[in-house]
Amino acid sequence: MQNFRFLKSAGVVFTGLVCAGSIFASELPAGKAPEKLGTVRFAVSCNDAAQLHFNRAVALLHSFYWTESRKALAEAAKEDPACAMVHWAYAMNAMGNPYTWPLTGKALKDGMASLETARQLSPRTERERDYIASAEYFFRDADKVPAQTRQLGYELAMARLVNTYPDDMEA
Repeated sequence: MQNFRFLKSAGVVFTGLVCAGSIFASELPAGKAPEKLGTVRFAVSCNDAAQLHFNRAVALLHSFYWTESRKALAEAAKEDPACAMVHWAYAMNAMGNPYTWPLTGKALKDGMASLETARQLSPRTERERDYIASAEYFFRDADKVPAQTRQLGYELAMARLVNTYPDDMEA
């Protein structure tokens, strides 16, 4: 029961924080089919072209369209190779569905590697540094720290983000 409570609250935190707005998707983007995603406005210090791809990637991420989200992030990275938050979003993508946690193996390694890249790119704002640091609780020392402990650390770090950046939670 305790684990379910955590997963439920972590899922709510994950859903509420990553998108920074309401997202509704009714169909998976495929081929030339029109996308039906809501609007995401999660400001990052990327250039304007990368910001558009980033917002779309986060909308897709929240719709659990992992592959399409990674493609949009790749486009954002092309537009602004120095945008650290693209790599934060790659880590969010590596988390996958919070109801299937705990993560193992490649997903944990990929997530941590993405966050290391984000740090190396020197995030441009304190807010971006805070988001990256919060995600590190989930991935850091996965080989030494139990998943539930890391997940709780992530949940608490994300709760601090809610208090520190309440405007990120507005629809």
